[in-house]
Amino acid sequence: MNPCERGQSTVLVIFLSASLLLVGLAACLTVSVVRDVAAAETAADAAALAGVTGGRERAMTVAEANGATVESYNEEEGGEVQVTVDREGHRATSRAAPGPPGFATS
Repeated sequence: MNPCERGQSTVLVIFLSASLLLVGLAACLTVSVVRDVAAAETAADAAALAGVTGGRERAMTVAEANGATVESYNEEEGGEVQVTVDREGHRATSRAAPGPPGFATS
């Protein structure tokens, strides 16, 4: 073995270990953001459905139960409701209408 090549495998192992650690950290952060966005969307969906059946106050109660706050609430013609919520910095908007799926006029 050439004396100039001593310790190269150690450097390579350290580099690969650091690379794997960074990839793992990036994956964890990505999963965390995806989970938070999905939770905001779930809160918006639930609040919109609650708004159709119980009005603005019910939508706000359901959003708060899901850890979100209602930023906007719009009741449209035909009973259709659009709700925008904020949950831990993630915004989501959802619409719901009375009746079976596909019943909404828009």
